Amino acid sequence: LEALLADGHPVDVLPGIGHLVRALAAREDVLLGLLTGNVKPGAEAKLRSTGLLPFFRLGAYGSDDADRRRLPAIARARARSLTGVEIPFADTIIIGDTPLDVDCARACGAVAVAVATGQHSLSELQAVEPDLVFQDFGDVEGSLRQLLTFSPGS
Repeated sequence: LEALLADGHPVDVLPGIGHLVRALAAREDVLLGLLTGNVKPGAEAKLRSTGLLPFFRLGAYGSDDADRRRLPAIARARARSLTGVEIPFADTIIIGDTPLDVDCARACGAVAVAVATGQHSLSELQAVEPDLVFQDFGDVEGSLRQLLTFSPGS
């Protein structure tokens, strides 16, 4: 992967993602982390090529545990080590583009956000009942507003 990316193979940054990541990372009340089934070197290589890697202060990866449902606890422990603060899962938002990502959020009690920028359609993602669902993050301001003001049960 490193060689492929070094040869100029592009990694697509989907609509709004760059602006959304930068806006979230700039907030004092947000700790931005990456939770992915990818192995750490692969995930970092992809993000590095987009310029977004520095905005993610921590991560939990498929190389940490093959069971995606265990990754939030790993990320939470790393957040506690980094900040000294115990962040409740209820105050955690997990964003993904598959039903497995919604399941991962549900398994730990995090807010489940689905975005239909991957292989699953909007209707497929709506069927697994995430807390929020987006077609994409092209409307950065609207997306930010929904992500930052969402309250479970509302």
